[in-house]
Amino acid sequence: MKNLHILYQYRKIQRATATTDIKTLEQILVKFKKIVAERRDEYHAEIGEEAARQIKLKKILALMEWDGVCVEDLLSDIHSSGYYLI
Repeated sequence: MKNLHILYQYRKIQRATATTDIKTLEQILVKFKKIVAERRDEYHAEIGEEAARQIKLKKILALMEWDGVCVEDLLSDIHSSGYYLI
Protein backbone atom coordinates (compact mmCIF):
# COMPACT_ATOMS: atom_id res chain seq x y z
CA MET A 1 0.00 0.00 0.00
CA LYS A 2 2.81 2.39 0.91
CA ASN A 3 4.62 1.62 -2.35
CA LEU A 4 1.50 2.48 -4.34
CA HIS A 5 1.21 5.80 -2.52
CA ILE A 6 4.86 6.60 -3.28
CA LEU A 7 4.37 5.67 -6.94
CA TYR A 8 1.27 7.89 -7.09
CA GLN A 9 3.18 10.80 -5.54
CA TYR A 10 6.07 10.24 -7.96
CA ARG A 11 3.74 10.39 -10.97
CA LYS A 12 2.02 13.44 -9.54
CA ILE A 13 5.38 15.19 -9.18
CA GLN A 14 6.32 14.20 -12.74
CA ARG A 15 3.15 15.82 -14.08
CA ALA A 16 3.73 18.97 -12.04
CA THR A 17 7.34 19.32 -13.16
CA ALA A 18 6.36 19.15 -16.81
CA THR A 19 4.52 22.47 -16.46
CA THR A 20 6.86 24.21 -14.00
CA ASP A 21 9.84 26.42 -14.92
CA ILE A 22 13.36 25.34 -13.98
CA LYS A 23 13.94 28.19 -11.51
CA THR A 24 10.93 27.18 -9.43
CA LEU A 25 12.01 23.54 -9.56
CA GLU A 26 15.48 24.48 -8.31
CA GLN A 27 13.95 26.43 -5.40
CA ILE A 28 11.77 23.45 -4.52
CA LEU A 29 14.82 21.17 -4.67
CA VAL A 30 16.75 23.40 -2.26
CA LYS A 31 13.83 23.39 0.19
CA PHE A 32 13.42 19.63 -0.19
CA LYS A 33 17.12 19.01 0.53
CA LYS A 34 16.87 21.18 3.64
CA ILE A 35 13.85 19.25 4.94
CA VAL A 36 15.51 15.91 4.24
CA ALA A 37 18.64 17.01 6.12
CA GLU A 38 16.56 18.17 9.12
CA ARG A 39 14.60 14.91 9.24
CA ARG A 40 17.80 12.88 8.92
CA ASP A 41 19.29 14.80 11.87
CA GLU A 42 16.14 14.20 13.93
CA TYR A 43 16.22 10.50 13.07
CA HIS A 44 19.88 10.16 14.06
CA ALA A 45 19.20 12.05 17.30
CA GLU A 46 16.37 9.64 18.12
CA ILE A 47 18.62 6.66 17.43
CA GLY A 48 21.27 8.18 19.68
CA GLU A 49 18.76 8.75 22.47
CA GLU A 50 17.52 5.16 22.20
CA ALA A 51 21.08 3.82 22.29
CA ALA A 52 21.81 5.93 25.37
CA ARG A 53 18.66 4.58 27.06
CA GLN A 54 19.70 1.01 26.28
CA ILE A 55 23.18 1.56 27.72
CA LYS A 56 21.73 3.13 30.85
CA LEU A 57 19.26 0.25 31.24
CA LYS A 58 22.07 -2.31 30.90
CA LYS A 59 24.07 -0.49 33.59
CA ILE A 60 21.09 -0.47 35.95
CA LEU A 61 20.44 -4.16 35.34
CA ALA A 62 24.11 -4.95 35.98
CA LEU A 63 24.00 -3.00 39.26
CA MET A 64 20.81 -4.81 40.29
CA GLU A 65 22.42 -8.15 39.50
CA TRP A 66 25.53 -7.17 41.46
CA ASP A 67 23.27 -6.27 44.43
CA GLY A 68 21.62 -9.68 44.17
CA VAL A 69 18.27 -8.41 42.90
CA CYS A 70 16.52 -10.75 40.51
CA VAL A 71 14.62 -8.72 37.90
CA GLU A 72 12.42 -11.66 36.90
CA ASP A 73 11.29 -12.09 40.54
CA LEU A 74 10.50 -8.39 40.80
CA LEU A 75 8.44 -8.47 37.64
CA SER A 76 6.57 -11.61 38.66
CA ASP A 77 5.83 -10.06 42.08
CA ILE A 78 4.45 -6.92 40.43
CA HIS A 79 2.21 -8.88 38.05
CA SER A 80 0.96 -11.28 40.71
CA SER A 81 0.10 -8.41 43.11
CA GLY A 82 -2.03 -6.63 40.52
CA TYR A 83 0.15 -3.53 40.37
CA TYR A 84 1.41 -2.43 37.02
CA LEU A 85 4.08 0.04 36.08
CA ILE A 86 2.86 2.96 34.06
